[in-house]
Amino acid sequence: MQNKTRLELVDYEAENLARLQKMFSRKWEFIFMQAEAQAKVDKKRDKFERKVLDSQERAFWDVHRPVPGCVNTTEIDLKKAFKVNLLPKYTKSKSGTTVLNEAETQSQKDAYKQQKKKHIERNLASYTKEVPANIPITLLHEYVASYLVANRIAKANKLFAIGEELILPTTQDICHALLGEVVVEKIEHVPLSADTVTLRIEEIAKNIEAQLFERINA
Repeated sequence: MQNKTRLELVDYEAENLARLQKMFSRKWEFIFMQAEAQAKVDKKRDKFERKVLDSQERAFWDVHRPVPGCVNTTEIDLKKAFKVNLLPKYTKSKSGTTVLNEAETQSQKDAYKQQKKKHIERNLASYTKEVPANIPITLLHEYVASYLVANRIAKANKLFAIGEELILPTTQDICHALLGEVVVEKIEHVPLSADTVTLRIEEIAKNIEAQLFERINA
């Protein structure tokens, strides 16, 4: 009787083990499928499809959530899969230790350097386009100061006329008290009228929008 009961328990445990292994394999397949679908949706930036995928994922985890007190096998499966995916990137050395392929690392470094170089060149070209070529060097600092003040006004969400009515006179008073009349004369040339501030903010907004689209399309 005891042997029969023991055999029944062994069969029951084997069935449970097979069922759990099948469920975990399905769980990993679902995660992989969900990741691929999510990547495609992120590229399309479709909010409706993204909500559908999120709802499917929440429903799946409500069903397959591990029992409290049990080992989270999903995390273990993820770690194993991550190690398996990394294996092709490594080669065996003579000593038996795993080392990264030197040719592959060098190609990755070269590609990264080329990408950074192109990014810097694009930014430099955009900056040179923003500054007019006919602007005198003596007025370049006033030109930059105008942009900085306009950026501050936009971030503070204040009226554009505050630059000419409040910021410029206040700055002149502070510089007159601390630095002298020579600095005050330089500050007087900084263009901070309402129309100028409006133009500066529009140019800053266009620049930010262009950089955003460039990063999205990269």
